[in-house]
Amino acid sequence: MNLPHTQPMPCPRCGTINGEDSYSCRLCSEVLRKRPTEPSLASLLDPGEATHHSIPKARPHMVGAGSGAGGIGLGKEGYAYAGVGLALAILIHFIPILGYFNWFLSALFHETGHCVFAWAMGQPAFPAISLGGHAAAVHQGQSLFLTLAICAGLGFAAWNARGHRGCLLGLTTLAILQPLLAFSGAKEVLFLLGGHLGELAFGAIFLWRAFTGGFTANKLERVLYGTLACHLIGENVLLCGGLLFSQAARLEYAGNGSFGLTNDFLRLTNDQLGVSLGTVAFAMLVVSLLTVPLACWMGHRSLAHAGR
Repeated sequence: MNLPHTQPMPCPRCGTINGEDSYSCRLCSEVLRKRPTEPSLASLLDPGEATHHSIPKARPHMVGAGSGAGGIGLGKEGYAYAGVGLALAILIHFIPILGYFNWFLSALFHETGHCVFAWAMGQPAFPAISLGGHAAAVHQGQSLFLTLAICAGLGFAAWNARGHRGCLLGLTTLAILQPLLAFSGAKEVLFLLGGHLGELAFGAIFLWRAFTGGFTANKLERVLYGTLACHLIGENVLLCGGLLFSQAARLEYAGNGSFGLTNDFLRLTNDQLGVSLGTVAFAMLVVSLLTVPLACWMGHRSLAHAGR
């Protein structure tokens, strides 16, 4: 491209005569004229061609998404991370030196589950975990104000989610059920079940994150999620299976309550439900096993939604 012809010009700042091709003064660097800008790609193309050759927007990438005519799925990658997590969880379970680590992980999520259910029923609760190998969730008496405030909060959340049918239905159901459960004997049943349900809920979330890539799609993060998920779900399967089929496991469970307290399933059978320990163990075993397909379904939903 030929530059336009210009005459030698004096610098307006210092008066120095500069050459016709100068863009700035050779003495004081005063700008004499601007450099020509490079033409854009669109200006070099015919208007019709510019539209035709526009670069398409990149499609969002979702880790673990499948491809092909079958649509989006978890694919082999998601199951591979879950499989590696399962192998590591089994290895950790059978290494004696890591026994305390196993117990602490389970206790952390277990007591968190107790506290969440207690607060939902209007009972302030706080976890207590001792380095000596004991853990419990201590809840106070029910607060009428707190119970009604939580119900109102669920109703307000449902109102805000009225544009999304699924969220609206779920939150409305919770807003109706919460006072019905909170002002009945069911609140103590939910509190006792809350520990193991909390472990399984966290296990499902961790397995879902392992399937879908987590926050960073980092391999180590996904393996860690898979390991935590398999540990939490696996420990519940082993516990419930042992209570169903092993007299030794039942005797051990009856005698190892933290802080000298009675364990959750025994309190449910003896004080709340009036059923056998085997009945409670079987029901929780079914819930534990269903956690895995639930996490898979969550993963499929997330990947399908991201690929729209």
